[in-house]
Formats: sequence, C-alpha cells, structure tokens
Amino acid sequence: MTTLDWAQRIREATAATAAAKAVEEQTIRDAVLLGGLSRTAAAKATGAGSNRNRVGRILGESPDGGEPTEPAAVPVVYVNGTGRGSETHQRVERAMWARGWGTVTNRDTAWHLARGGTPVVKCWYGTDLDRSVGAIDGRERYVIVARVRARYVETIQYDTPATYMRTADYVRLSRDGADWLDHSFPAIRREPELVHVVGGEHSQPLRFDPNALNAAGGAGAHVIDEQVLARLVAAVL
Repeated sequence: MTTLDWAQRIREATAATAAAKAVEEQTIRDAVLLGGLSRTAAAKATGAGSNRNRVGRILGESPDGGEPTEPAAVPVVYVNGTGRGSETHQRVERAMWARGWGTVTNRDTAWHLARGGTPVVKCWYGTDLDRSVGAIDGRERYVIVARVRARYVETIQYDTPATYMRTADYVRLSRDGADWLDHSFPAIRREPELVHVVGGEHSQPLRFDPNALNAAGGAGAHVIDEQVLARLVAAVL
C-alpha cells in the first residue's frame, strides 16, 4: 500500500493556489488598466457581485477608492545556511514564505534592499557557526538572527601607484628610473556593511526528525527547526 505524503500534497496545493491567485490578479489589472473594463464588471466576473473593494485592493487603490498608494515594503529575510543541504534550505525558506516574508540569499541584494528602506533580517544557520565554550563543554553551535541596517564603512588602506597600473607600464617606468612607483599613499576605501540593529546570536534551534539520516547513515537525526527560526525573525521585526 502506497503511503501518501499529505504534507507535501498540501504544500503543492497551496503553491498552486497562490500561483492561480497571482494570475487572476494580474488579469484583473490588465483588464481594467489596459482593456478598459470597469471595476464593477471585473468584480462581477470574479463572482463577487458588484463589490469593487477587492478589485480596488488589487489595483493598489487607497481604502477610500482614491489614487494608488505606495504599498508597505514586504520584509525580506537574508538566509544563509552554509554547509546545510538543499532540503534544510527549502524548509527554512518555506517557513519564511508562510509568514509573508520574501527571502534572498545574496549579500549584495540584501544590502541594497536594506539601503532602499526594505526591512531586512539576517538569518544565518550554517554549520560554520560555532564557538569554543571551554574544554569541558567543547563547541557550541549557534545561529544569527538580526534586523540589519545597510551602511558604508570607510577604512584607510595604503597603496602605491603600481597598484593602479598595468604590468607593462610598471616595467617600462621602472626601467626609466621612476623611483616613485613604490611610494605608498593613503587611500580611503568604502565597503558596504550590514550592521545588526536588533537581535544577534542565539543557540542553534534543533528538533528531532525520525525521517532524517544521522551521521551513521541510520534513521533519525536532529535538524534545524525552521519554525523556531521564523519566530526569532518575527521577534526582531
């Protein structure tokens, strides 16, 4: 007898519903904004009778039916699970999506989003996050969950003219006796940085999964608890 993975079927059905809703909303936008269909007619086509409120929300209009207003920025979670498998990453992302947050995995993308005013939370749960807590306790795993702010940090670095020259030009000038080539001068570097505003390090949240493979290749292992991670993200938002 085949055992159905009901949880997976629910996830697939939920994803299909979300995709269908997105298609419906885009069709309504095209019909009203491009096709000239009235809001009342669009509402009737959805089966909502003459109630135009939903159509107005889809078009981004203000509650009183006025001009479209800028939507609130959807929080984004910058996830990084270095050393974890794709299954763990997918579970973490789905937990964030279930709460209405977007996810990114690229640091530059997270920095630019935060710089532009989007609420960004750094959520790192990689295997490389551990620290020594004494000879008796060994090593302690942790995660980083923190609301971040984007900024530039300036540092002074000493360069030489040779740093900015092609090798051929450097060789030619050296032969001509240009002893200034290796003279150092201060240069200011501006590097993007994500600063923790709220939150920080937390003990690694784990749960026991009887279906996961353990180090010995058998069934049952402790895995990252994605729901606890999502609650930590909610706490800093």
